[in-house]
Amino acid sequence: MTISELETKDYTIELTNSQKNAVIRAYEEENFWHVSRDYLINDVLVGFDYFSVEDATFAVDHMDVDFDEQAILYVKQNSSGQSRGGITEMMRYYGYTEAQINNALKEAGF
Repeated sequence: MTISELETKDYTIELTNSQKNAVIRAYEEENFWHVSRDYLINDVLVGFDYFSVEDATFAVDHMDVDFDEQAILYVKQNSSGQSRGGITEMMRYYGYTEAQINNALKEAGF
């Protein structure tokens, strides 16, 4: 059997109400905050919204979100009147890696 002969199968999983709500909230929060994966899980969904770590992690891991792109959006939306150092410190606070920060700053023209 070759790879071209293999079938792919779609599948669905049943979500608990808490998982479903965590997924919905994760998308809402990410569109507003533009934060890193870890900050979204631990500080926003668990810390602010009181989801369990398991449900928050499940939600974020099943999102179709590019966190490198979120870093760029963060800089573009939050850099007005900010120094490079100031925006860098805020991005570190929100859990972005140095690579994500440097790339975002470059893309935003800093």
